Amino acid sequence: MWRDPKTASPEGYPAAFHLSVAERGEELYAFTVRGTDVERSGEIPEALDPARLIDPDDTELVREQKMLAALHTELGLSLPRFALTQGRLCTFTTRSWTRAPRAGEGYAYITLSRIRPQL
Repeated sequence: MWRDPKTASPEGYPAAFHLSVAERGEELYAFTVRGTDVERSGEIPEALDPARLIDPDDTELVREQKMLAALHTELGLSLPRFALTQGRLCTFTTRSWTRAPRAGEGYAYITLSRIRPQL
């Protein structure tokens, strides 16, 4: 989950609220809310469905409070204030380390070794 608290960007984008839920390295569902626009993927549980929680007449703060209350009720999540006040932290999607890469998935191997000085 992340939140981008910018009131508006130069491009005119409102603040954003994003949630993605994964299990065993595979994303189950996700959504991003910007104002009343919603991008979604996967089968979002009814209790977390932004279409159910978002009222176009609500302020941004009220929408966010509804989303956080639903996350707490449905998933038992609670977040530190820093996560809510400092906005989006660096994020990336990961894949399981316990299986080989599938077609189209990139990967890299890193090897660290100590070099002994030659005398």
